[in-house]
Amino acid sequence: MDKHQYSTLIKIFIATCFVYNYTCSAEDVSLRNYAKFSGKVGAGNFSYYSLQEAGDVTFVLKSILGDADIYVAQQKDLLNVADYELSSVTCGIDTVVVPASFSRPVHIGVYGHIHHTLSKYTLYAIVNGTDTNLILENISNDNFSNEGSSSDDNNSSFFSSFVWELLETLLQILLEVLL
Repeated sequence: MDKHQYSTLIKIFIATCFVYNYTCSAEDVSLRNYAKFSGKVGAGNFSYYSLQEAGDVTFVLKSILGDADIYVAQQKDLLNVADYELSSVTCGIDTVVVPASFSRPVHIGVYGHIHHTLSKYTLYAIVNGTDTNLILENISNDNFSNEGSSSDDNNSSFFSSFVWELLETLLQILLEVLL
């Protein structure tokens, strides 16, 4: 394998990792300046996200089941409940505004409250200049439909298994070439 093929293989691997870690979907055509992430987190555990986007970004966390809280840090890629710069720990909709002055990447942790075995949540990342009030109103009024959440779970499960299979194949090829 020459250097060009090796370089291409590495680029595909990096792109695949990027796609896996940063997938999102816009639910409403009129609200294209936000990303939506759905997830589950166990009691006392974190789900981690990383923000590369420059400028002010507002995070809105809606707990669907249980109670999820949001923590933000500039330096710690593995946050904890005692070491962070921003947080929102309400029993309702949690909102945190990450200012443009924060160095990137910004690390976001969604924490599952210890009094709930499992917390299901939806995390919205609202980007610079978007009408945050309109999105918050839609989230509060449940205008973002939860119908078909099982199909979303199936789609994300399918996508995750596909990506992992692709990563495994790429790693096997890489190992065969190197060894």
